[in-house]
Amino acid sequence: MEGQRLVGPKEAAEYLTVSERTLASWRNYRRGPTFRKLGKATRYAIEDLDSFLSQAVVATKPTRAV
Repeated sequence: MEGQRLVGPKEAAEYLTVSERTLASWRNYRRGPTFRKLGKATRYAIEDLDSFLSQAVVATKPTRAV
């Protein structure tokens, strides 16, 4: 865990290209990326944001040529 870069909700939302409100909703419902509470401050590790993005991949079926 040493050397992890932690960012606040604003930077995390920008990194994920979602609104801060969406990120807050995900926290409330325990859906989004892993986060840390440091007192009242909420922080995200960039490593956890990358992991969340990797898990969000949806495979699609190839289409047939017409």
